[in-house]
Order: sequence, then C-alpha cells, then structure tokens
Amino acid sequence: MRTRIDMKSAAAGAGLVALLLLLAGAAGGGSESPPIGRFQIACTSTLCFLVDTATGQVWMMGDEDFRAPKLQGPSQEVAVQTNGFVGAWVAEDPNNNNVRLLLEPAGSAVATDGNGRYEGRWRLFGTRVVISIDDDVLTGELQPDGYLLLGEPGDEENRVRLRRAP
Repeated sequence: MRTRIDMKSAAAGAGLVALLLLLAGAAGGGSESPPIGRFQIACTSTLCFLVDTATGQVWMMGDEDFRAPKLQGPSQEVAVQTNGFVGAWVAEDPNNNNVRLLLEPAGSAVATDGNGRYEGRWRLFGTRVVISIDDDVLTGELQPDGYLLLGEPGDEENRVRLRRAP
C-alpha cells in the first residue's frame, strides 16, 4: 500500500505549525521578570544590607521590612532620593579636622583624610545613609541641628560629627 503525500498540504501544515510556535513564544515572552543580579546582599559579622541595584534602595537587617517581598511591580518601585545627604561634609571634631566626605547625587562617595583619598558608594536606607568604601561600611543620620553623625554600625562611641562644608 502506497500513501501519497500532497506537497502543498505538507508545506501549508509545516508553515502553520511554525506560525503557532512563533505566536506561543511571543505570548510567553511578555512576562517581566527581574534581571539576574538585581538584588545584592552584603553582610558583616553583625549586620546585613540588601541593595536593589535598579532603584538604589537599601534595606538593613533588623528593619521591619527587611524580610518582606521586594518586587511589588513597576508602579510601586521606590525612586532614589537624596534626603539632604548630597554635598560636601567636614569633620567637626578637631582630632579629625582633615576628614572630608563628598556624597554625589549619582551615589558616589569620596572620603579624604590626611593619609589619602578613598572612593566608594552610598545609598539611602530610610532616614539613614549607608556608605561603603573599600571594606568599610558606615551609617549616618542627619541630626536636627543639620549635622551628619557618621560611624560604623554598632560602634556608637566612635561616631564622627560632620557639618556641611562651606
């Protein structure tokens, strides 16, 4: 028994299958998943920070929303704000009179002292600023009198008081 294959029907069927596969692929590609590596975590022996590299938002371990879901959809993403931290700061303490800190709007941080210049990044965390320079992590808070109180997390005694540079 011989079966005859109509070449026009076979070509039309193959074209229809290819079209269906293309349409199925296009329909499935509409979901917006976050890019790999968008969220970064950094921990010390006492503290962890989670950074959304797309928005610049920072969460610190111990905050009530640290473990909450981070992606709420594009309409609810947090815009990067500066909250008054941007600018040049100088140490108020005479023992640290060579210490200067520059926080740039794009998130760059530059610290200088009598020994050199150090570059890093800064991010907002609620009402605080988190600065990472080399292997050091510093947190700072704006005080009601306009000063920036800056130090290592957990070391409240050795905080440096900075004022805006003229």
